[in-house]
Parts: sequence; structure tokens; C-alpha cells
Amino acid sequence: MNINLSLAQKFFDLGDLESARAACEASLLDEASPEGRFLLAQIYIAAEDPKGAVSNMLLALDSNALDSIHVHGFIAYLSRLGWPRLEKENCADMARKFLATAIKTPDSINKQSLALFVDSVKSLPDFHTALAWVTTLEINDAAAQSAQLRLKDLIYNHVLWAVLAAEIIPDPQMEDLLTGIRSLLLELSVTAPEHLEDFPIGFCTALATQFTMTEFIYDLTEKDASNGNQLIASLKSSAGGDPVETAKRLCIAAMVESIRPLVCEIPDFKKLPDLDPLIKLQVGDPEEEEELDATLQHISGAADHGPGPVQHQYE
Repeated sequence: MNINLSLAQKFFDLGDLESARAACEASLLDEASPEGRFLLAQIYIAAEDPKGAVSNMLLALDSNALDSIHVHGFIAYLSRLGWPRLEKENCADMARKFLATAIKTPDSINKQSLALFVDSVKSLPDFHTALAWVTTLEINDAAAQSAQLRLKDLIYNHVLWAVLAAEIIPDPQMEDLLTGIRSLLLELSVTAPEHLEDFPIGFCTALATQFTMTEFIYDLTEKDASNGNQLIASLKSSAGGDPVETAKRLCIAAMVESIRPLVCEIPDFKKLPDLDPLIKLQVGDPEEEEELDATLQHISGAADHGPGPVQHQYE
């Protein structure tokens, strides 16, 4: 280890933050190591300087040398700070870049960190503009042509993709945005399928996964239900075609009902591009549950009665 880095660690352990920072910065002049950046980030955390912490942790993460435990720990730190504090400290943009890389770390998005990731998306400059547009949208050809331009910062945002596929999002504004985009996709799939090419398959898969987890598939307008029925009928009656387009249409259909009965009627559906998370959720998991059920020993058959005290309690 660089001698200055060793000194920095000793000063940090002793609580001498200023000497630790100086020694750590000297070590980085000798050798720009991820260990040095990580230690400097810890020093700035201890000094209650979020901007210094985020900038150094971002550089450390870019080196691909951090353990997942370090990434999870820093995400927890950012979650404790909250997005308003990150904006106040003028480091929200750096934090957003950190999160965009951190999603590659397994389990980085969980119930504890979810609000942080959602806020990083909602704080995008075009989020509220897109929300207002999609929730007051009168879908027509002009709207279809402008959809990709108006929504591009969201539908190509890989943090949003990861959040949609990882956890249920209990946020009313996000719900309004997502159900509005679903209405748009359902309409396009029936009236102007050529415009579906503007929506990446990764986004469609992630959105369908979110709808399945939240059971928003049961919350439909009359128009959405009608478009969904037409799309499903079209999928069941057609075969072949472009696999990417088929995959997108399957995802959109999965936003209004389970994909399982649909995919089973399409040859080689498991080879369709980028559908793995959705197929696992709606096809693989139920099949695995059925296999596990077959291995379990049933102690007794089903009975329509319970113990006396419990029955009395409920009655």
C-alpha cells in the first residue's frame, strides 16, 4: 500500500480528518487508486461533506474495483441523506451518475433504497413535463409521432428500467405516468404499430414487469381494455413476424393480463429478445411453484372447518 495511503488510514482511524484528507490526496497524486478514492469518500462522509463523498465514490466506482458491500453501503448513505439534501449540496447530478452505474451491482435496488432511485428519476428535468403530457394526452397520429421525442429521457433511462423490474413503486405520480404510457402503447399497438419501434424493448419489458407486480393490470379504462382485447386477439391469431416487434406486443399485452396464456401459443417464445425477466415472473415462477408443490408431503386433505376457538373468534 502507498505510504501516504497508510498514513491516511491511520489518521482516519484516530479521527484526525484533516490530516487524513491531506495524506489521502497526496497518495492519489502518487497513484490514482480506487482504494484511495474510497477512503477519501469515507473521510468526506465523516466530515459531513456529501459533495466530496459523492465525487470520490463515483470515481472509485468507475474503476470497477469496489465490492458490492461498499456500493450497498454508499447507497444506504445517499438514502439517509435523501434527494432534497443532495440537490441542496449541489451533488444530485453526480449522485444520479453513481446510481446509473450502481444498478449493475446485484440487489442495489431494494425496499430501503427504492425511494432514492425513484427520486433520481423524478428529479429529471423532463419528468413533470412528460407526466403532464401523457396524462392529458389525446392519442392521435400527431401524438404518436411526438411520443418518442417527449418521453425519450424516461424510456431510455436505464435506472428507470431497473427500478420498474426490481420493486413495486408506491408513488402516485409514477403510477399516473406509467398508466398514461400504457394507454399510449395500447393505442399504438392497435392503430399505429409502426410507432412502437420508438420504444425500446428493455423499457417495454420492465414496464410490463412492474404492472404484473403491482397488479395494475386490473386497473384499466374502458378504452385500454378494448385495445388490450384487440391486441390479444391479434397476437393469438398471428404467427411468425419480426421477433422484436412480437416481443414488444407481448409486453404490452402483459400490461393488461398475464402473459402466460399468450406466450405458450407462440412458438419459441423463450427465444424472443429481452423477455427473460417477464417470462421468469409470469411463466417460470409458477412452473417452479408447481414443481415444488409436487414434492411436498400433504399431511391431510383440505377441510372446511377450523379449531373451535379460532372459529368462534372469527364468527
